[in-house]
Parts: sequence; C-alpha cells; structure tokens
Amino acid sequence: MAMGFGCMLKEVALFAAMFTLTAATSVTAQTKPGCQSPCGNVNIPYPFGTTNGCNISSDFLFVVTPLSTLPNHS
Repeated sequence: MAMGFGCMLKEVALFAAMFTLTAATSVTAQTKPGCQSPCGNVNIPYPFGTTNGCNISSDFLFVVTPLSTLPNHS
C-alpha cells in the first residue's frame, strides 16, 4: 500500500510542477505605466527598463544604442 501512495504522491507533485510552469509562462510581461516597452522589435518588461525610474534598480537598466550610431564592421 505504501508503494501505491508513493507513486500517487509523485504524480501529484509532477502535476503541480507542470501546472506551475504553465501558469508562469501564460502571464503577460508588462512594462511600468508610462514607460517605453519596445526596443526595436524586443519588448523590455518591468522590472527591466530603458530609462531610470522604469526599472526596479540600476542593475536592471538596459542601455539602448540605435544601430545607426554603431560603427560599421563589414
């Protein structure tokens, strides 16, 4: 009987893990209100940001450099 309970417990744990992963991936990333989200074709969700005040801290700041300002390496 203990072996059957252990198998059932593993199945419940696996279901809980799969449900958690599915729920976590279905949440839409959002930017902080009043902040720019896209950088080119890439969305930058909060806690990250491209300007001060739009990120949670300076460690989460993305510096955006337009391609037109980069040197040509061809």
